[in-house]
Amino acid sequence: MSCSNASTLLACMLVFHGGCSQSRDYAKLLTELKSETPMVRANAACLLGRYYSQGTLDHAEGIPSTELVVDSLIANIDDEDEVVRLKTAEALGNIGSKAKPAVRALIRRLEKENTHRSYYLSAFQGIGRTAKEAIPIITSFANDNDGTVRASALSALSAVDRGSDATIDILTQALSDPQTGVRQRAATELGNQRPVRPMVIQALEKTVRMDNEHVGNSAKQALESIRSAKDTH
Repeated sequence: MSCSNASTLLACMLVFHGGCSQSRDYAKLLTELKSETPMVRANAACLLGRYYSQGTLDHAEGIPSTELVVDSLIANIDDEDEVVRLKTAEALGNIGSKAKPAVRALIRRLEKENTHRSYYLSAFQGIGRTAKEAIPIITSFANDNDGTVRASALSALSAVDRGSDATIDILTQALSDPQTGVRQRAATELGNQRPVRPMVIQALEKTVRMDNEHVGNSAKQALESIRSAKDTH
């Protein structure tokens, strides 16, 4: 199924905007990941990512383990269908740190993709610190020509390599990005970095004074987050 095909446009819209049918038959969903119908495979990935989100079912009895689900999703990372690939990446990001075994396959897939790369970067963001192997490729996309991709890379770096000097430098430099949305993302993610560096506070205060209202508000919220964290210690 390709989203450039008008006959499947509605299905693509439903999938891209989170639409997936309801089913709690976990074993059946695993089987549906191998269906001959792309929409069925995409829907199964969508639901498994939702139900197994961030270890929700780690200790539940009588259902497939998170490890089995991750292994089954990995098999679809290189699916011939674009939507299946994207929903698979999204599902792995939703599962979180338990999806670490998928990191290498996600890196290889991202290296091949020319569109929708933010889905894979968001997957690394969801997997978090256990996706450290992806730091080099995430960093490379912080300078992508597409602003949406740059913003996704900033959030992924913030989650995977939070607090490192390299990440803080990249986020600080991104406060000068030509696109408002990227600068907003950089400001927001700087507010999440710990420990707090004086240079981060200075950069955010300058942004409040010098940038437009939207970016300035993001910088203000970041500063409030930093001050709130200080007050709790």
